[in-house]
Amino acid sequence: MEKILFDHAFYIKLGEGGKYEKDCLQDNCLRLGYREVTHELCLAGRWDEAKKSLVSAYPEMDDPTAKNHIRQVRTFYEANETCIWITFIDEKLYWGHAKKEIRQLTDKSKVRPIVGKWSCKDTKGETLYEKKLSGKITKTKGYQGTICPIKDDAFAYLLRKINGDKIPEVEEAIDSKNNLELKIGKLLTHLQPYDFEILVELIFTRAGLQKISQTGGTQKGIDIRLSSPITGEEYFVQVKSKSDYSEYLKYKQISMDEGYSRFFFVVHTPKGDLSKKKISEQMEDLWLASDVAKLAIKYGLAEWIIDRTG
Repeated sequence: MEKILFDHAFYIKLGEGGKYEKDCLQDNCLRLGYREVTHELCLAGRWDEAKKSLVSAYPEMDDPTAKNHIRQVRTFYEANETCIWITFIDEKLYWGHAKKEIRQLTDKSKVRPIVGKWSCKDTKGETLYEKKLSGKITKTKGYQGTICPIKDDAFAYLLRKINGDKIPEVEEAIDSKNNLELKIGKLLTHLQPYDFEILVELIFTRAGLQKISQTGGTQKGIDIRLSSPITGEEYFVQVKSKSDYSEYLKYKQISMDEGYSRFFFVVHTPKGDLSKKKISEQMEDLWLASDVAKLAIKYGLAEWIIDRTG
């Protein structure tokens, strides 16, 4: 997809408590309440009179508040088609351009159609999950009104996110992380077998599992036994410095015979066609050096590995 260009951006709350969200997503439109504000006055750009129509409905409203409400209505009516509108639905950011045509529904709410349809993906096809967005953008959800502009750093950030672009610092951090994973993966081959077993056990326990047998213990065929404190599932983990596909199948059968819920076979140096089998058979229960390195870094064990191999 080509890059998305826009000169302004606005957040819109689709109804109090999100009551318009489902319809707007289905009908691909923006929808604004403000039933008390006369539609014809807005179309004609007679904003002083439009403000009077609002104040007449709410006589207790002070002038600054009325001006703020009319500013939001005016933005809805006058924002050009090149600007971007965003909203949050089901913990995802949705965005779209809106056509200039505006009509009033029978309940006197106003709608503006989206060009094409709402999107919750960037131009590279990645879903824009709210949890992966900066507070620069997500804080707009807390806006007490209906429409607010997105400016300055937040605007630049939104432009990058919609186009799937990363800031240079992020790219550098990703490169550094990938390089660290590569280096740690190589260091794993220098660990003594018992230290490698300890590392794997640390990864599982830091992930929340509980050990129910001594690492490298005497139970035949089993290096590590663990359980999930939440589900009660028991895990059979076999750790090898070097191994091949036939040995993987052997221990997987032991796991099945013993009735374990989950099985993991961990090896830093695969022999034969083990690496190819992992890819061709999508073996999620087989961890190689790259898998262990990523998890070791995730759970803060990189320094432990460096100390043990240094």
